[in-house]
Amino acid sequence: AVLVGALLVALAAAGWFGRNLLGLPWRDATRAPAQPVVVVMPFSAVGDQALAYVGIGFAEDLAARLAEIPGTTVVGRLSIRQAKDEQWQSRGRVLRATAAIRGTVRSTPGTLEIDIQLFDVKTGEMTWSERFSRDTQQALGLEAVAAGEIARKLGLPMPTGARWARNVSRRVEPTAYDLYLQGRDAAERRDRSRAISL
Repeated sequence: AVLVGALLVALAAAGWFGRNLLGLPWRDATRAPAQPVVVVMPFSAVGDQALAYVGIGFAEDLAARLAEIPGTTVVGRLSIRQAKDEQWQSRGRVLRATAAIRGTVRSTPGTLEIDIQLFDVKTGEMTWSERFSRDTQQALGLEAVAAGEIARKLGLPMPTGARWARNVSRRVEPTAYDLYLQGRDAAERRDRSRAISL
């Protein structure tokens, strides 16, 4: 009886002190996946380089839309304009991002065409790409649509609710939208008089 009692005590002690080791595989399997940390790079303009402000403006607004999606952390939003697209991977690592978004913008009369690519910062591998083409009146809605697709690719729930639905369907007057982007660009360049006139 003494031997059996000692054996039971030893087993109980082993179970107590080894509980963390025994629990690790279970905890790892049930732990929620880490939330994605995203860096958005400035989008480059295809064709007319004078329209670079369109790509930068779109990237800034896309980052703002992504930041509204629960489960996403967007880093470097305030310095998108100063970022160099070719340095996307090093920028992502410095900002401790897990994913990077790059893209191009082609603006023609009446049409806005966006190519977006999603990259894994650690491996440098492109994990998703898509082309969006919309009437210029739907430029703001395009930002929300693209952000929703990126969220889906990152394994996050698609945004819902009346506010997001309004964002997706929002329309703008193309000339006013273009002047707005130019004005923002001028303000960032500290050309205050031009920004005000625009």
